[in-house]
Amino acid sequence: MENISLLNSTGNQQVDDILRGVIGIFETIFSDRIRGYYLVGSYADGTAVSTSDIDMKILFKNRFRNDTERKNARQICEYCFGLISPIPGDVTANDEETAFSSSTLRLRIKAGSLLIYGEDIRDQISLPRLDQHIRDVMFRAYIFCFTDRLRPNLKARVYPLDYPDPSDEFYGYTYKSGTTVFASVVGAMATAVVASKAKKYVFTKNDCLKLYKRYINDEWTALLEAVFEKIRKQWEYQIPENKDERQQLREICRQVLAFENHFLIIYRDFLLTELRDAEDKDKLLAVKRFGEIIYPDGEALDALKALENCANSEMRGVVHNTINWIRQMREKN
Repeated sequence: MENISLLNSTGNQQVDDILRGVIGIFETIFSDRIRGYYLVGSYADGTAVSTSDIDMKILFKNRFRNDTERKNARQICEYCFGLISPIPGDVTANDEETAFSSSTLRLRIKAGSLLIYGEDIRDQISLPRLDQHIRDVMFRAYIFCFTDRLRPNLKARVYPLDYPDPSDEFYGYTYKSGTTVFASVVGAMATAVVASKAKKYVFTKNDCLKLYKRYINDEWTALLEAVFEKIRKQWEYQIPENKDERQQLREICRQVLAFENHFLIIYRDFLLTELRDAEDKDKLLAVKRFGEIIYPDGEALDALKALENCANSEMRGVVHNTINWIRQMREKN
């Protein structure tokens, strides 16, 4: 059996052994088909804690030969980290054609990854345009606010949000006895604020807090520091047993709702700007987004009405449907 030697270590022997095993399986099954294996997330930037998942992108050369190769690669990823590895993982297999065409994937591999095996092609990858990066992270944060893992019974997306569970000790912000999802939501919103307000790329979790403190540094900075220092580093995404620490966690959770609603106003303003200034394809996406969340003020409706007679026939149809949906939802809510 060929010995798999990692180009970079995670600093955790168990994780390194798992990675060597996964790489060995893929190299055996897909001989000479894989360009490289790139760690992303906390094991890539050195911020992993005991509860961290293994996040890795497996990059096939050029494009998948056929649909069978693609399905087999992704099925093996599921087997490795769904059934074999004792540490959970988010490991995906993509081909270079897909990676180069996806702005999100391109950014993660280009600037937020650690090559552990194979050929390094990051110099050949260009960063996505900043305006596209902003769109990507704004949408990601918006989706995270409404994740089913925290708000499974939400019937409609309405601003302002309420706590996931106001009667819960931690207001419903824990999931499966942990705070990983909660911390991810906060991190996604902070990333979106930095990108949209400071016009900066955010590559990693580590970068997020540093950039927020440097360029934003507002009344929410202390909350973000608490999430990073307490929830992530001290408690390692677990719910503490100590009474005083539980009270600290409860207070952090109490403050997050206001930050969520703060972000949703930023998101609304971003969509309004897109309706006014963006190219048609991005303007169309903004119209559709306003058909997913209800804001009680009339700004969104007024901005949409201004597009009712635009030259783009597809746009006119979507605008018409969105306006009708908003009116119907307002009657219900």
